[in-house]
This record gives sequence, C-alpha cells and structure tokens, in this order.
Amino acid sequence: MERSTLNQTSTTAAEPAQPLGAAQPPMSPAQWLVVGVMLAGLCLIVWALKRQALIMKSGSEPAPRGAPADRQAHGEMQELTKRLIEELDRKTASLESHLREADAKIKALKTASQASSTQDPVKTRVYQLADQGVSALEIARTTGLPTGQVELMLGLRRFGG
Repeated sequence: MERSTLNQTSTTAAEPAQPLGAAQPPMSPAQWLVVGVMLAGLCLIVWALKRQALIMKSGSEPAPRGAPADRQAHGEMQELTKRLIEELDRKTASLESHLREADAKIKALKTASQASSTQDPVKTRVYQLADQGVSALEIARTTGLPTGQVELMLGLRRFGG
C-alpha cells in the first residue's frame, strides 16, 4: 500500500501520469545551442558589470574610445567569444554523439518491442481491434480478457511500453 502512494503523481486530463524518476526526453541540439548562447550572453553581462564596478570603485572615468584600455577590453571579449564558441562546438559534438547513441538504442528497443508484440496473438488481436477504433470494453468482450488488462495493454502500447 505504501509503495503505490509513492508512485502517484498529480496529473491533468491532458497530461498522462508518469512514475517518479521517469526519464525526461533529451534536449535537442537546437535547445542546447540556445542554452549555450544564453550562457555566453550571461558571461558578457557579468564581465561588463564587473568592469563597471571596477571603474566606479576607482573613481575614474573610462578611457576615451580607442584608448589602449578599450582595445584591451575588446581583445579580451574576442578571446572570450572564441573560447565560448570552441566550448559550444565541443558540447554540440558531444550531444550529437549522445543523440546518435540514444537513437540507436531507441531503434533497438522498438524493434524488440515490435517483435515481442507480434509473437503474442492475443496482443496482436487487441491491437488490431484498437486500430479499428473498437473501445477497450468491446475488445475485452470480444477477446474474453478483463477490461483492465486490455486498457493496460493499450496504455503500454501508447506510451512505448
């Protein structure tokens, strides 16, 4: 009894329940790129704020545009940008590698799942009836299976189980 209460999660009508600790789908490379760009922007903002605080602390005005300090800051920003781009490229390559591995594992699991479902004639019949739009209650009556078992089979199929 205690175990079943641990696995309950709040759900809405539009969102099916997922057990605690369920794996979340991986982020796409585009999402990682956005995160990286945001981090680069955040670094630049922090750098600018620190520079401004240093200027305020010293009590002197910043050097006029084109002064050596300005050129040095520009060079530092270019170096920082270069390092961030290199880091993003490494992370992107790593993510692409992980995505290829995940895709291969998903394909293997789907193949194994399809092979196991086609070996069971009861499952095959339940799936055929469901694909024809027959309700779970009618499938249960037709196959002689309990309604709960039919609903479980269809739910597992729907969510990749």
